[in-house]
Amino acid sequence: MHLECERISHGAARTGKLDKRQELVKCQVLDVRRGSADGRTLTGATSCSHWSFDFWNVGIQVPLLKFEVPPLKIVHRKGSNARGQEGLEQILHAALSVLVEEGYQALTMRRIASKCGLRLGNISYYFKSKDDLVQVLLDAIMTSYENAFQTAMDEAGSDPESRMRGLIQLILEDITTKKTTHVFPELWALSNHDPFVKERLYELYSRQYVYFEELIRQLNPALSEEDTRELAVYISAALEGMTVFAGHGKPWITAMPRFERIACHSFVELVKSYRREG
Repeated sequence: MHLECERISHGAARTGKLDKRQELVKCQVLDVRRGSADGRTLTGATSCSHWSFDFWNVGIQVPLLKFEVPPLKIVHRKGSNARGQEGLEQILHAALSVLVEEGYQALTMRRIASKCGLRLGNISYYFKSKDDLVQVLLDAIMTSYENAFQTAMDEAGSDPESRMRGLIQLILEDITTKKTTHVFPELWALSNHDPFVKERLYELYSRQYVYFEELIRQLNPALSEEDTRELAVYISAALEGMTVFAGHGKPWITAMPRFERIACHSFVELVKSYRREG
């Protein structure tokens, strides 16, 4: 069972006033086995965190994200007018939708044109090849993450431990979204056989490492640049690996709040205490 949720308001529940950490949510229950909504709407109170909550007389726990990464952050093309920019964004959003819902193999110029209701020639006007389109698409995805990373750390304040916890929490919460669970494992598999995808994927993750490296230097200034980079890669890889087990539709998704606490504690302590042996 999958639930599409939205916050309604803070306030009093029908059984009394809510704790300050609680808030009302409204959910539409979707039976993913049938592939359709059953029409029920549930209202309930969150408990203990931004992540898990139970519904009265239902006993279902689902995630309520504290952080949400926008699908794309599309940079305005130089010399492009408003109509041209609108067309570019339409194409990239259609491409992302195909990638999430149908996979990389379905990501053809013809399929994207059909998805966004444009002629194939219109797509070719913006992008000479599929590789050109994929490069711009992945750049727009990563730029949205960079903005979200910075926002999460800024909201955590100036303390580097808090900033690292905020970054870890954002990454793990984002893993539970359909977009991330579907897109990144698809790219991982393709990178074994497609040099273009491999290069783009490594470039994308290199931009993520920068944020961890900055925090690692603050938490443990004695580390060498090599050790700092290796820790950043290790932490990123460990977090991304949770996608397979606790991502969207995966068996351990309801345990993600606990995984967040484990990750925040263990990785902060690892960085602070790490010393290369020998």
